Amino acid sequence: MGEIVEQDARRLLLSLVAQLGGEMVILDRCGAVRTASTGALALIGNYFSEPSPPPSCLPESLVRWVGEQRRSFDGDDPTALPRPLTIAGKGGTLSVRAIFDGAEAILLLEQRETSMASCVAGLPLTDRERQILVFLAAGDTNVAIAAALHISALTVKKHLEHIYEKLGVAGRVAAVARALAGPIRSFPFAIALGALFEW
Repeated sequence: MGEIVEQDARRLLLSLVAQLGGEMVILDRCGAVRTASTGALALIGNYFSEPSPPPSCLPESLVRWVGEQRRSFDGDDPTALPRPLTIAGKGGTLSVRAIFDGAEAILLLEQRETSMASCVAGLPLTDRERQILVFLAAGDTNVAIAAALHISALTVKKHLEHIYEKLGVAGRVAAVARALAGPIRSFPFAIALGALFEW
C-alpha cells in the first residue's frame, strides 16, 4: 500500500513540475534514476558534455554535485545552504536544484532560453567588446572571431583583455558566465560579488 502511495505522489509531483514549466528527476541514495519527467534526461544530455550514461544513470559531474549537496544538507552547519548548479549552453542556461527527502534526491531542472545579445546589452563594454563576447559565448576561437569581424587575432586578444578587466573576471568561461548573470549595477559591488562567487 505504501509503495502505491509513493508512486502516486511521484506522479503528482512530476505533473506539478511539468505544469510549472520545469523538469524533474528523482534519484535513490546511490544516485540511480528512479523516475524522470519526459524532458529531464534530454536536458541533462544537452547540457553535460560527458558521454551519455545509461538512462538509469546521470553524468558523473552531476552525481558528484548531488553528493556535495547531500553532504551540505546532512551536515551540522546550519548556515550551509544548497546552491543551484547553473550550466551555460548554446542558447540558454540550465539550473538544477536538489531537494532531499530521506534517501531520495529530487532534482528540479529549469532551462532558460537566453539571447547573448540581450545579456551583454547592459554590460559596461564597448559595442565591439559586446560583439566579441557574443562570439565567445558561442564557443568561437580568437581566430574565428577575428575572421568574422575582419580584424586580427591579436586585436581580439586585446579586446578580451579589456573585457576581462571591465567585468572583473580572469578568463573566457568566467566572462560568459558574468554576461549570463545580467547587467552590472555598481561596478565595485560587481567585483566584490564576482570574487565571492569566483567569477
